[in-house]
Amino acid sequence: MSEILDENKIKESLEALDGWVIKNNILYKKFSFKTFMNAFSFMNIVADHSEKINHHPKLTNEYNILEIELHTHSLNAITEKDFSLARFIDNIYEEMFS
Repeated sequence: MSEILDENKIKESLEALDGWVIKNNILYKKFSFKTFMNAFSFMNIVADHSEKINHHPKLTNEYNILEIELHTHSLNAITEKDFSLARFIDNIYEEMFS
């Protein structure tokens, strides 16, 4: 199980990410895509990986926008698992849409 990260570690980890913020004690990012299908395809990749690692984000999709919220439900806090998943998400986004 992951340990709860303190405020300093969260701030340090956020600096290494692009566009993620803390919103109501949740790691959050909004992604924009050219089309609904791009957003939905990306969401499926994130969902598949999340299932494999047994760490499930909140995914909200509306047309070409995907909002992702990460926190460790069992601890009701942000852990390294959340930052690890955020890095995976950013890497996949970069590969697919940059």
